[in-house]
Amino acid sequence: MAVPWLALQAVAISAVVACAFEALVWLLFYRNTGYGRDLEQLDRLGKRLDAAVAELAADPNNNSKKKTQQRLERELRAFSLTLQGNKFKIGLLTAASMIGGMWLINKRFRGTPVAKMPFAPPGFFTGLTHMGLPGDDMTDVSAAFFYATTGPWFRANLSKLTGTGPSRTATKYLNTALAVDKKSA
Repeated sequence: MAVPWLALQAVAISAVVACAFEALVWLLFYRNTGYGRDLEQLDRLGKRLDAAVAELAADPNNNSKKKTQQRLERELRAFSLTLQGNKFKIGLLTAASMIGGMWLINKRFRGTPVAKMPFAPPGFFTGLTHMGLPGDDMTDVSAAFFYATTGPWFRANLSKLTGTGPSRTATKYLNTALAVDKKSA
């Protein structure tokens, strides 16, 4: 029976699309020294802000430490806003690569089940597990399901493996600076 081979083909296509996506993002963004410099500066500012918050917690009545913290927060917001544009572009590239991968999967495996589940999935999963498959046998699994579940896993692990993408500190401050900016608006 060729079903396991088809499932492996779907996972392999997902891995190839994820590798191509990471290579493209690296070419367009991460090899750019300005982007890397901005991420490093965001990391440094985040660490300095953490230290300033800890110092202010130890001595809450010190006005100079409050002003330092506020200045660091303003600088952090400014750097994070410059990086938000790149983050948006990377998000658009991610969406385009996922759509392209789904198109490729649907073109290659149209109407062909690639695996069989030992149970019928819950109702809200049947739309993805049985996408594009003829018949009413809900234990058949489509290639789209394999792509949708393995694609994000490959992307996340590839970016961790290659060291591309923002660090945890940068991600934390990119998200918090955006949230602070929305509150002040």
